[in-house]
Amino acid sequence: MSRSELEDLSNLFTRLQSELEPAGIGEKRSLEDQLREIEADICPFFTSEENLSAGLGSGGLTYEHAFLKKTRAWSEPLLHTFLEEYRAAEAANSSCLFERLAKFLTEMDHAYSHVVSIAEIEADKAKLKGYAFARSCLRDMADMIESSLQPFLRLRLEVRALAVEGRSGFGDQLPHLSLGKLTEKLIAIDPQFYQPKPLNISLSQLRNIAHHGSYSVSGDEIICEYGNLSQPKTFTCQPEDLIDAALNVQNIYYAHKVAFEFYCTDNIRCIGQAEKSSKQQEVILSDLSKNAILAYGIVASGFRIVNVARDHFRWAFVLVDQHSRKRGEIEVALQSCTIPFLLQSGPIFFLAFVQSGSHDYRITFNAGTARNAVPQGGGRYFHLGKNLRVHRTSGTGDST
Repeated sequence: MSRSELEDLSNLFTRLQSELEPAGIGEKRSLEDQLREIEADICPFFTSEENLSAGLGSGGLTYEHAFLKKTRAWSEPLLHTFLEEYRAAEAANSSCLFERLAKFLTEMDHAYSHVVSIAEIEADKAKLKGYAFARSCLRDMADMIESSLQPFLRLRLEVRALAVEGRSGFGDQLPHLSLGKLTEKLIAIDPQFYQPKPLNISLSQLRNIAHHGSYSVSGDEIICEYGNLSQPKTFTCQPEDLIDAALNVQNIYYAHKVAFEFYCTDNIRCIGQAEKSSKQQEVILSDLSKNAILAYGIVASGFRIVNVARDHFRWAFVLVDQHSRKRGEIEVALQSCTIPFLLQSGPIFFLAFVQSGSHDYRITFNAGTARNAVPQGGGRYFHLGKNLRVHRTSGTGDST
């Protein structure tokens, strides 16, 4: 693995790690105990315990639970509201709802590919100043709003219309509504939620400021104009205000996404049948979603991420073991924490330099699932569950 081939993901993974830490992820408990806690914690959002367990077992819902745990004060009632809307639409016209959600599942990969987490914004903008910072931050927020959040805004209005009218959308009107009209309707439903703090302007106006370039920088202040061109409104903010607004845009996106994933997991068989009948293509998660799953697994298994690099299916990590475990325990923990990522990503080669107490360990293994080939090499196999194959490579000695 030469240096020229490596993609440095250290900033992204350490920022994802910082998002997980306030939720208590990575405390000294087994991954199984943590999954049991997650299941108990999110069970009130589900009607099928079987589907919930299956969703957690396949590597889903963990990062979503971390979001819920950090934002429970405001997100829990909102998630229940979203789920009540889905269930009302199901009662009104279940076949129409499930077909719409099956179609939306195929659209989500495009939405995921454009989402910019606060982790990426902070990591990306750390070295930018003045106008370059404002331009980059506003542009990324606009991309997140338009490409990732907008489909969920439209879906929420479709679901609400289906619940009231028993049919999809407002006739032919809803699919063609502009972002401005969508946010206008949603602000009428929830004025606070769809105007991200601390800027307190609509999502569509935030997007417009970025697209029209209607901002300037004076010292440490960013001056933005929006609204009617003949009588524009103006506000002044600090760079940290844009970061906070980006975090709140991300929270709006995640609230919609978490509710959608909770409901779809809860009704996976019905949506799966609708997906087959409508011949939708299989959904493939974007790299961002996969990276979040891998970051969660590593942090939840008690490691602190220092550096990360990737070359296609080959990954290299520098980690600190928070629990000062011995080599064998570290090996099992790392192999176990990659399972959810493998289920979404396919076979990988994993290399980790791990500091644990006064010892340093070099751990490598190839891993894949029963449906994917494991990269070739000599050594012996570990069987972690009936579907996982881990292939220990040579050169796994440790130094102390």
